[in-house]
Amino acid sequence: MRAYLKSIDVFLLFFLSFFTIDKVIAKPLMIIFGLIWIGKNLKFKDIKNAPLFYIFICVWGLINFLFINKDFSLPHIISFSIGIVYWLMGFCAFIIIKNRIENKSLTTIENTIDAFFYINLCWTAFNLILVMYKSHSINPYSLSDLDYGNSTGDYLKGLLMGPSYLNMMINVLFCIYYLFNSKYILAIVATIIACMTTSNFANIIFILMLFVCFIILKQKNARITIIAQLAFYVIFYVLISNNNLNYIMDSIHIKRTHKIENSLISNTIDDSVNAKRATWFLKYGKTNAVFQTYNYILHSPKNFIYGAGIGEYSSQLAVRTSDLPDTVIKKSRIFKIVPTYVAPAFKENNYQIFSYVYSLPPIYHSIKDLPISFINQLLGEYGIIGFVLFLVFYLYYFIKNYKDGKYLIPMIVLISYFLLFDYLFEYLSVIVFFELFFLINKKKQTLTISLSQ
Repeated sequence: MRAYLKSIDVFLLFFLSFFTIDKVIAKPLMIIFGLIWIGKNLKFKDIKNAPLFYIFICVWGLINFLFINKDFSLPHIISFSIGIVYWLMGFCAFIIIKNRIENKSLTTIENTIDAFFYINLCWTAFNLILVMYKSHSINPYSLSDLDYGNSTGDYLKGLLMGPSYLNMMINVLFCIYYLFNSKYILAIVATIIACMTTSNFANIIFILMLFVCFIILKQKNARITIIAQLAFYVIFYVLISNNNLNYIMDSIHIKRTHKIENSLISNTIDDSVNAKRATWFLKYGKTNAVFQTYNYILHSPKNFIYGAGIGEYSSQLAVRTSDLPDTVIKKSRIFKIVPTYVAPAFKENNYQIFSYVYSLPPIYHSIKDLPISFINQLLGEYGIIGFVLFLVFYLYYFIKNYKDGKYLIPMIVLISYFLLFDYLFEYLSVIVFFELFFLINKKKQTLTISLSQ
């Protein structure tokens, strides 16, 4: 045991395991602990060489708060402050992880990443066993019970303890990382976890990426692995979770889907006017949110340039500080005690979609129907300037540092797609792993250059 602990970075493993948990209180505590731990090793170059997007977006948000929005009520000040803290925690997490990677051997870092993967695997397996026990079924995916069946994958939250699609997303990143590093068994295991979360619309893009990887990777074993991964998807959706396959097909056949949803809504909501609105939002949830954002930013030059402000239009922060009931969004203890704040721009737009979609049974609380999206957040709250800051000081930061790390391009494509599905920067988990794999690749390239000289 001692020998194994010496082969990993215990601090990095501890930091990743607890910082990425979807528990609000754990994140600032881990940041404070991390900054204290690296202590004197922290240098100004670590800050300068980090993605400055985190800092610039805070500055832009502060300008909006002081000179454009000018709402200095206590609830708004608290909401704004929490938003700033979220961005700063993301920046600090990058610095802490970067410091550990630069000061440890590549072997130690890779062993640490594997250790996290194994822990998350065990935790996810425990989630599945618990579902089997509670559902009294060896295959809860096949049940017609609304608590399980199509919803079984929702319980496979893994170590992150957040929505199951976060577990899916980090395993997708692990899969790509393992594929390009010839750890084929682990790549298959990561794919199995990603598949079993049944994050259907995220899995679709991942399957497409596996086809791309099949073309990129020339090694025979890599291509055999990808064939095995794709085969598992076929077996899972055809034999294990045929209900999810039917759900995907229903989603594709729009007319059939609308007929089912109209029937369900009319039986759930008595008020005919509200039923019609709920039907509209459910049919076009995410699409409707995009049009809301489009209309909002083009409504005035102010909206287009500055946006509504931090926590003012579309974000996890806007949802958690709002008066939406716990039946709609489960709030942490911290957000239950902070003053309620509902910004006008949020109230008039995304708030309506959240309210009506969540008035339906849980089976229809699909990610495809909700307005949650980083793009909505970025344009709606920070305007076109915020969007440019993201492209130049975040996305371009990773592209310009791309050298020969082939797996980074698939990861950037996947992350760009995943950002359409939720406010990932506020979860401080999936983005953290994306940045982690980037830093590992950068260390590899630095070592390769050093050895070649």
